[in-house]
Amino acid sequence: MAKPTTSTPQDNAARAGSRPAVRAKSPTASSRPTAAEALARRGNGPSITTFFQESRAELRKVTWPTRQEAMNLTVAVVAMTVFIAAFLGIIDEVLTRIIQPLIS
Repeated sequence: MAKPTTSTPQDNAARAGSRPAVRAKSPTASSRPTAAEALARRGNGPSITTFFQESRAELRKVTWPTRQEAMNLTVAVVAMTVFIAAFLGIIDEVLTRIIQPLIS
């Protein structure tokens, strides 16, 4: 039978080559960062110009529909909207005529 060994969490983390676990905040600590923490983190992220450059690059990759495709899809959406509105209107009228005599 193998003899169980005891080790501390720090020993395990050091052997695995990873950083030690971060302590959990106490329940009374605020989950909202302080102003200093927010400002410190702000400098680490990408800038607004980087955001717009990357957005422009992504928009260049988009396959835009032709004018005819856009018109066809618009007509299809309008037609389905009218059809569903008419269907729901008919259902509403039928149910109204069934329920009205029961509650009067």
